[in-house]
Amino acid sequence: MIYTDGTIAIKAGSPIVTGTGTQWKKNIHGVAPGQLISIENGTAPVSMMIRAVNSDTELVLSFNAPVTLSGAKYSIATTVPDTISDAARTMSANQGYIVYFLQAMEQWMTDTGRVEIELPNGQKVTLDSIKALNEAIKSINDKVDAIKIPDATTKQKGIVQLSASVGTSTTKVPHEKAVSDALGKKADTSNLGTAAGKNTGTASGNVIEVGAFGLGDKTLVYKRAETMGSGCSFFSNLGYQDDWFSGQWGAGVMLKYDTLHYFMTFIDGSDNLWVGHHNIAAGKFIRNKVYSENNTAVDANGFIKKASPVIQIHPDGHYETNDESEGAEVSRTGTGQYHITGILGYNSDGAWGVNGGISVPKDNNGLELVYVDDHVQEDGSIIIETCHRQHAHLPERFQNKRVKHITPEGERVYYQDGEPCDLPESTHLDVRVEMPQGSVWNVKQRELAEQMEHEQAEREAQEAAEQGVDSDQ
Repeated sequence: MIYTDGTIAIKAGSPIVTGTGTQWKKNIHGVAPGQLISIENGTAPVSMMIRAVNSDTELVLSFNAPVTLSGAKYSIATTVPDTISDAARTMSANQGYIVYFLQAMEQWMTDTGRVEIELPNGQKVTLDSIKALNEAIKSINDKVDAIKIPDATTKQKGIVQLSASVGTSTTKVPHEKAVSDALGKKADTSNLGTAAGKNTGTASGNVIEVGAFGLGDKTLVYKRAETMGSGCSFFSNLGYQDDWFSGQWGAGVMLKYDTLHYFMTFIDGSDNLWVGHHNIAAGKFIRNKVYSENNTAVDANGFIKKASPVIQIHPDGHYETNDESEGAEVSRTGTGQYHITGILGYNSDGAWGVNGGISVPKDNNGLELVYVDDHVQEDGSIIIETCHRQHAHLPERFQNKRVKHITPEGERVYYQDGEPCDLPESTHLDVRVEMPQGSVWNVKQRELAEQMEHEQAEREAQEAAEQGVDSDQ
């Protein structure tokens, strides 16, 4: 660290250095004997060692000054930064100032009148003591107490302070009762616009209320579309059985533009989106499930397929499940042998084929790369075995040749047609399975359905209680 505050003067043949605007004796600056002072002298600075620090404005050099200078700039190397001596000096200086500051605070809180405090940079400030501030505040309170509040019936600069009426005067202030009476009067509907004169309700031209058509915090429970009024409705379903829902629960929006036609969008508890149209008179009903990332899977060949519980098996036996197949497990028990447990065989709806569904990886010509032999066990688990598929009936250049290993002599050995093998690298096998009722997904769905039914029952009970209170009044 260095100290450079102020300027100095030296005289040739004298060791005395006189400072102007300096604070050499302040401990916080760290100026001490044995330190080096460098004094500006054109292009040849004078550098000498300090022998003594006599005061804030006087130093003694170790030798007589070689030149005479006045108003010269200087610098004193007090410590080497980031050293133990620098840290010790800084801590000592800070501790000294803290003690001084605490003493100054004690004086500020206990003395009367004004207190002078010196800041670390040498600046001095004068503060009113706590006692002096309290006396000043007390004198203000005494003056406020002495002010007489004028009577309410008098005028202040021409303004009547209180009035018993609310009108157009610019010199009157209405009192509390006048304001209350004015607020209690009926509004002039001629000045409130067209909405103020409308009735609330669900008929055409009415002002809509919270709860109408399922808007707001009141949920409209679906029963049958034929029984619901025309217009737009937001609704919930609690597993109601009809052509639309088939026991599903969830929520949706219905657009019914007359008594015979309506459209619906519905999100069920499995996050599937449904859209459809119903012509009641013609008995024509169309319902479509919207396919998305939630209910489809991309197979090993890049094609989108219907998904429910799908397991993706990789060559080394590691596997991935989707939400519905969570809990199923796969283990590689041998070359090309994969054992799937925690399931009940293939999916029962047969959407991927007669046996429920295996999607086998193919080459650029759409030819499957492996044979699949599968066995559903009594406990519902499935053992899948994969074997090399050569397609030997094709011209040689279109056949599926796969290197099994390379001999020490560099000869390539290929898999034979039907020989057990793991899935080819960078491919996977998609298997669509049936999950037991106790699977993670099925348990969550039941819990959500029960929670929704419970909340709906509470809501209906609350509404019934509110209606009972209204009828008693």
